Amino acid sequence: VDLLPVKNRRYEAPDAAGRHFPKFLHRDVEMFAAGSDQTMFYLLRGYSIALGALTVLLTYAIAGMIRSEIWFQLLAAALVATLPQFLFISASINNDNLVTLASTATIYAALRFWRRPSMRGAIVMGLTLGIALLTKKSALFLIPAVGVIVAALWVRCEPDRPAVARSGLIAIGIAALLGAPVFIRNQIVYGDPLGTAMERETLPELVDEKSLWSPYWLETFLPRLAESFVGVFGWMNVWLPPAVYLVYLALSLFALMGLVRWASASSSIDRWVVGFLFMSAVLCFAGVVYYNLTYTQYQGRFLFPAIAPIATLVALGLWQWRTAAGGRVQKLLVPGLAIVLIAIDVVSLVVQWQFHYRAGQYLA
Repeated sequence: VDLLPVKNRRYEAPDAAGRHFPKFLHRDVEMFAAGSDQTMFYLLRGYSIALGALTVLLTYAIAGMIRSEIWFQLLAAALVATLPQFLFISASINNDNLVTLASTATIYAALRFWRRPSMRGAIVMGLTLGIALLTKKSALFLIPAVGVIVAALWVRCEPDRPAVARSGLIAIGIAALLGAPVFIRNQIVYGDPLGTAMERETLPELVDEKSLWSPYWLETFLPRLAESFVGVFGWMNVWLPPAVYLVYLALSLFALMGLVRWASASSSIDRWVVGFLFMSAVLCFAGVVYYNLTYTQYQGRFLFPAIAPIATLVALGLWQWRTAAGGRVQKLLVPGLAIVLIAIDVVSLVVQWQFHYRAGQYLA
């Protein structure tokens, strides 16, 4: 594959208007040396889509550990499957799709281990955690998350504590055997297990150190991260219509109010499961904040390793409103929301097509 695409002159325009054009030209550029290269390229994209589809299925399964109603599980899965940025990333070739799937699988395995601790469950949890750590540093948040699950289970299962301890050590050992080699290699080659110093030296132009008290967090980081989580494309230059972000903001606020409503009511739901999902999302977010102390990278895809917990918590919050208006909302909640979210996906496709179609004007 020819990875030296032609620069778009319109993008390099001296005024800010140039940013409204694609950075590279994609029309009339032959990228593939042979037909077989093109076939393999699109097979890799198909593989990425399969990873995204598996993430959606695991989100459905994770939601089932909170509520057994099929419509609730479909709601959580639909929130992932229709998210514009998730669709965009899932259809491209990158390492985000694998770390998202491996992280989601680790969270699912940890919840299964919490419900039914067994040596087999520990082995699966260790394997998925090891694969996630091998894939991308953004999976590091899983280490404390899995540690909390094992520790809480050890406290809860007083008669079986030795068995829980053995299982936990097996899971940690498997994850270490899979993940440790790359960290050891980093230490040997770069003098740093995470390669952080190497990143700073090779990309010094991206280093932008800031403190936790900087106005950056409230003025730029949070709003831009939220927008990018929903969908910002074209090298962070292509936004969706403002109404799209308002829809997701409204859903988030309704979900938050619903979660408060759920927390204040008696419920048969395992609060430890909800707490673990919340902790996983917070730890992943904390990792993104830590990364932004050194770089200005408010890309929503960095939260995708925790997309299943986020979607499940949002679904749980929205689900609390299903009995409103005399029960009519219960029948319309999932189908109605699905129609709205799919319509947003159509808008997203149109916006991106219009943006890249402008590449044809680069010599005008």
